[in-house]
Amino acid sequence: MLSPTTTETNRQIRLKKRPVGMPTPADFEFVASPRPAPRDGEVLRRTLYLSLDPYMRGRMSNAESYASPVNLGDVMVGHTVSQIVDSHHPDFHPGAHRSVRRQELRQDARARFTRVAQAFRLR
Repeated sequence: MLSPTTTETNRQIRLKKRPVGMPTPADFEFVASPRPAPRDGEVLRRTLYLSLDPYMRGRMSNAESYASPVNLGDVMVGHTVSQIVDSHHPDFHPGAHRSVRRQELRQDARARFTRVAQAFRLR
């Protein structure tokens, strides 16, 4: 879990180069960018848990696959469980949990995420 005090910057994992063999830390770039600000209809979410899936190996490759490759310099893709930390959307409030992709903070419109409780029929 990432620290809840890291609110002024957004830590991202970006693909620096295409791995040859097993991926190593040198294949990635760890970047601190300014905290995104949600616009009207958007929320800002903090990543709590990252999913590391086998398909991500194919996403790091430029080889033809069922999934598009991650472009060099882009944030690594994958799903996470996140918590809303700021909201400019009337249906979503800080403290709620959602699913998101692989960076610490991200702003998004409602169509791009799912309420965790609804997805797992918890409520």
